[in-house]
Order: sequence, then structure tokens, then C-alpha cells
Amino acid sequence: EESTALRAGSTQNLQAYEAFLRGKLMAGASALSAERSQQAVAEFDRAIALDPDFAEAYVRKAQVQLLTFWLAIGPRSLREEAHASVLQARRLAPDSIDTLLVEAIEFYYAKLDYAAAEGKLQQILARAPEHAEAWEYRAYVARRDGRFDDSTAAFERSLEIDPQALDAINSLIENAVL
Repeated sequence: EESTALRAGSTQNLQAYEAFLRGKLMAGASALSAERSQQAVAEFDRAIALDPDFAEAYVRKAQVQLLTFWLAIGPRSLREEAHASVLQARRLAPDSIDTLLVEAIEFYYAKLDYAAAEGKLQQILARAPEHAEAWEYRAYVARRDGRFDDSTAAFERSLEIDPQALDAINSLIENAVL
């Protein structure tokens, strides 16, 4: 079920996938700037133009929009634009783990509804317990909620799965000084 759920919403269009990958490269949170965010969104838009049913491109576009909104390095309208991207992802791949993840991220960054974010993350981890990004966001939610031990444990679990997750490494270090 996990591999099927992870593939849901992907594309068979090579050009769309290449644009998607370029967008992902531009979207790394550690080096995200307003310019890189705009470039990433443009690449995701290119992928979507080539394959309008590419749900994962909508997911990643929404993630960049939400993070850019959260970091206050883009216009306030990104919150609504991200919501539109989330709705498209949900329409195209409602049961996708990626869609659940971006819904959790929207609850966290745009709605400040940490309980709802945690609920979505629990759904993901019930289906895909090795999903490093879900563990990472669970750590952010726990930290925001003041549960620092839970946050540290979730960051550590995320890093067991993906030891090269730079954002999780940096956040785990931040937890140590909080």
C-alpha cells in the first residue's frame, strides 16, 4: 500500500517530471529565498502545464508557497495561492500520502492548527511509518506545541530514515539549544 500511495499523483510525462525535479532543487528550505521560491513555483507551474493531472507538482508547489508564506519572504497572497494548490492536489489524488502531507503543512504554516496537522501526520505514519518528511513535520508540530522531548525524538526518527535531511539536522540542533 505504501509504494502505491507514494506513486499516486505522479506523471508519465518526462518533460513535466524534469521541470518538477528542477522545482524541487530550487525549493530546499535551507537555501530558500524569495527568488528561489519564485523559480521553484515557476518550474512546478511548467510541470503542471505539461501535465495538468500531475498532483505531486501541485503538492510541491503548495509546500514552497506555504514555506515562503511562513518565512515571510513572499507576498501574503501566497497563503491563498497555496490553498488553491492544495485543493488541486486533493482533487487529483485525495488518498495520496503527498496530499495528506501538504494538508498537514497547510494546517501548520497557514492555519496554525497544530492538532489538525498532527492528525494528518498520524494518518501518514499509520500508512507509511518510514516517511521521513512526516516525522520531520511531526517534530515541528511537537516543538510548536512545547513538547520538546517528543520533537527531538521525532527529528531523530526522521534522521534515522533520511540521514541527509539538512533541515531536520538543523532543527534538531535548534532543539538542543531551546
